[in-house]
Amino acid sequence: MSTKKFAAKYKIALASFLATLSLASNAQLPDGEFACQVLTENGQSGLVLVQTGSETDAVRAAGAAIALEMDGGDSKTVSVVECIRTPREKFKDALFNSFQEDFPL
Repeated sequence: MSTKKFAAKYKIALASFLATLSLASNAQLPDGEFACQVLTENGQSGLVLVQTGSETDAVRAAGAAIALEMDGGDSKTVSVVECIRTPREKFKDALFNSFQEDFPL
């Protein structure tokens, strides 16, 4: 993995975390962990990770985030395709699900 891709993945994870914090009304982080498949400004599928208490809040946070695209780049989210609870749920799109499972945390 190139240094640029590695840095981009951690930049996206940090942006997702900060977006989640902005939705939180107290100092404790919510229990729910979500992975969201989004469509980006570049017209690609992207991944946004969100820690929040509900799917509604996950969709809201993902819709305002910068996503890690499947090609390794990053871009602003245009729309949310699907949010799942991780690790127990899987994306309907098998190729995207593999991408999310390979994402280093």
